[in-house]
Amino acid sequence: MISSIGVASSMIQEEIEHTITNPTPDQILTIHKKIHAIVVEKGAVPESVVINSEYIPEKSILRVTAVGNVEYEKETTKNVFTLDEALVRACEIMQIPKDFVELSFETDTYFVFTGHVEQKKLFARRKHHHIIILDRYGRMKLSISNGMLFQGGTLSLIEEFEEFLESKSGEIAPQVHLLNDLKLIDFSGLTSSSNIINAIKQELESSTKGAIIVDLK
Repeated sequence: MISSIGVASSMIQEEIEHTITNPTPDQILTIHKKIHAIVVEKGAVPESVVINSEYIPEKSILRVTAVGNVEYEKETTKNVFTLDEALVRACEIMQIPKDFVELSFETDTYFVFTGHVEQKKLFARRKHHHIIILDRYGRMKLSISNGMLFQGGTLSLIEEFEEFLESKSGEIAPQVHLLNDLKLIDFSGLTSSSNIINAIKQELESSTKGAIIVDLK
């Protein structure tokens, strides 16, 4: 089922629901490509599209949504954020002082910032890493209050992430987001580590670099 669930003056949002049991990476990738094509055809700029997927096992439903900005071309260069302006915006959103926030990754379309905070819990101190993604116009695309970021060239990125998943074997697969040159993708619809790895490999086939963000809750 495909539905338009909201069209604002500067955004297009679409949703697809498929009845499917334990979706494979290939099936999810196919739906991602389909919904990406739909929003682009309706006027969204390809680089602005954010795709989220959610699998509801009790109903065997895979729900995929895509949101894209419609009129980037009407933005002017004065609207484009510099790195310093994006850093200020990130600090405001995270409410973390500038000295504790760093640029962790960037593409032609996105900035990724990490804010490092220390929380006291009983007699221990615990470090949290708030990760936020902004587009080049300062719009927030993702905010994770405590996460882990892997970034770099595709081969080293996948190898490092595979090692992380192996160290977590036996645990529930984490919520993972992938950022490549053009898209920000949520792989929450995948419930096994092997499927997550396979989906990431397929999405990065045509990319030279990327970033993987893991939600540590």
